[in-house]
Amino acid sequence: MEGFEIETTCTGGGTAHTHRITVEHGPAVYGASNPSNVRLQYTCPLSREALIVTFKPPTGAGRPFTIAKVD
Repeated sequence: MEGFEIETTCTGGGTAHTHRITVEHGPAVYGASNPSNVRLQYTCPLSREALIVTFKPPTGAGRPFTIAKVD
């Protein structure tokens, strides 16, 4: 699988902070139209809360999307 990173503002634990999330994706899709937003669940490493991140994947990134790491 290939991957890319996104940055998100998190409110887990009641204090705003940021995370860098590494997202892995399936095979590249050539000639695809602009990708739609993706929603994935992640666990905040500080509060251990399950939260949702919404992002627009890079053009050509194929499904499925999975979270590989949250920093």
